[in-house]
Amino acid sequence: MNRPYRRVQSSILILRDFAQFMQPRPGGGRGRSVGKVEMFPTFFRNKHVGTENVAGGLRIRTTVEETFFSAEVEVGVKLPSLEIASVTGRMRRGITAECWGALSILHKVVGERVSEGLTRRVDDLIGRVDGCTHMTNLVLESCHAAALGFRQVKMAEAEAQGLSNEDFYGEWVRTRPKELINSCVAFMEDSPLMTRLRSKDRAVPPRMRPFPQIQPGVLRFSRNKLLKVVRTEQDQLLVRGILEDNAHSMMVELTVQVPQMEIIGVRGEMSRVPNDDICIWAVDNLQRAVGLRIASGLTATVDEQIGRQGCPHMGNLLLESCHAAIQGMLGVQLEESHLHDDSNWDAVRYRWAQSLPFLPGSCLAYKDGGALVGGRSRESSLDATTDKAF
Repeated sequence: MNRPYRRVQSSILILRDFAQFMQPRPGGGRGRSVGKVEMFPTFFRNKHVGTENVAGGLRIRTTVEETFFSAEVEVGVKLPSLEIASVTGRMRRGITAECWGALSILHKVVGERVSEGLTRRVDDLIGRVDGCTHMTNLVLESCHAAALGFRQVKMAEAEAQGLSNEDFYGEWVRTRPKELINSCVAFMEDSPLMTRLRSKDRAVPPRMRPFPQIQPGVLRFSRNKLLKVVRTEQDQLLVRGILEDNAHSMMVELTVQVPQMEIIGVRGEMSRVPNDDICIWAVDNLQRAVGLRIASGLTATVDEQIGRQGCPHMGNLLLESCHAAIQGMLGVQLEESHLHDDSNWDAVRYRWAQSLPFLPGSCLAYKDGGALVGGRSRESSLDATTDKAF
């Protein structure tokens, strides 16, 4: 079976697996019945990022539709500097009315470069107590897509010069070492790929001319993420995340103990990756997540132990699954309120925020004295469903 066909077939299989997971099973609900708890979704997320070429750079649009939130950002990035030139955002649904205040500070990331340390810089500028975690993640997702989109442009130019992928990576490692070396399992100092790249005598390639088939308005990179949270036991959540883009197809599944928010089980699959013989090693690295708690400091731990020492894409999908588990807890609270004929949505959100000690002070919605972490829920500030943009 040739490689392109095998990759397409693998993508179909992983999507089929997800579709089967969603089908009604004997015992009611969606999925399977476990004890007295029906295994049906308490939270969904559907995210898409697309990158296109425009004059002087890239335009990246990232959208998210989920159970409790809906928004999009558009980020302009200059090439070849990878400097953020513009950011606009739109929010359609949020947890509280305070959420919309995060839109007015998105411009603070303009001028930043997509480079090492960007996550912390963006979080400091538009995240934390003055911003919105969701909007920050959308901007970071766009920046990550810009880096991948730029690399794809350069790979196309290299291919037009008759260079192989390994020739391209060899030159990229030589000229931009910080972007690749030790960034993942494939580019660790002692990896088979790095050994091959350094063992070959490589002539400096000719100056790459622009690849004529790259036209403004053409979607050069596209990524989809689909996440779902179900309650499998009274004290357990199952989170499944799927990622599909131009170069990757993978799945991560977490079992989370609640209310402790501890990861007690994890598994992953890679169906399509750039380096078949190396990338797959990263799946075993996921087991390092077992025992971790979804709390402050998780991002740095996962980035170092599962991302850099494994696969950044799988690490990112793991983190997104953890974030989905937090939102899934809100879905659980909503379920329980329906069972008790309690339709007070404000009270549901307040109980949810109070049950997660790491939420207060993490963003505008959960700031000290706000509607969700103050003395009591404020109905007037929790009704927002308007659509605003900056």
